[in-house]
Amino acid sequence: MNRRTASMLAVVVIAASPAVAADLPHRKPGIWEVRYLHGATMQYCIDATADKAMILIAGTLDPDECQKIDMQRSRDAITIDFACTMNGKPATAHTVVSGSFDSAYTMTLTVQAEDVPVSARTPTVTGTWLGPCGADQRLGDIVSPALPNGGRLNILDMIKAKSPPL
Repeated sequence: MNRRTASMLAVVVIAASPAVAADLPHRKPGIWEVRYLHGATMQYCIDATADKAMILIAGTLDPDECQKIDMQRSRDAITIDFACTMNGKPATAHTVVSGSFDSAYTMTLTVQAEDVPVSARTPTVTGTWLGPCGADQRLGDIVSPALPNGGRLNILDMIKAKSPPL
């Protein structure tokens, strides 16, 4: 598993079950800056529709491969525990999302899986709301210097064209 795959695992695990993805609160519309495990930073211009599309396009695990998906809400956090099979091997994940989906959140993931490098077993992803989307941005835009096309792509356009995300 490469570094990009490992860092996206946090999003993938949360999206593993359509029920879990549906139960998560949506982030506030506007620009969110998200920092991933390996230091990459991306900005997302979202509303509820684009937010859901970005979670689901990340590459969901097959819910039929998860023997356990348990989500608990407390006053200030969401905890999700998974026991699944990845590439034919057992894998577990414990995810805690805390903070506010209106301003800033932190997602910490603890993964136990043979195919996940040790350095990627406890990634933390942080998201910060920066404000409304800019006049030069469209809903679904993802901006990062690591992306092709001048560092910008639109996830909603890719879904319409049925293109792979990256």
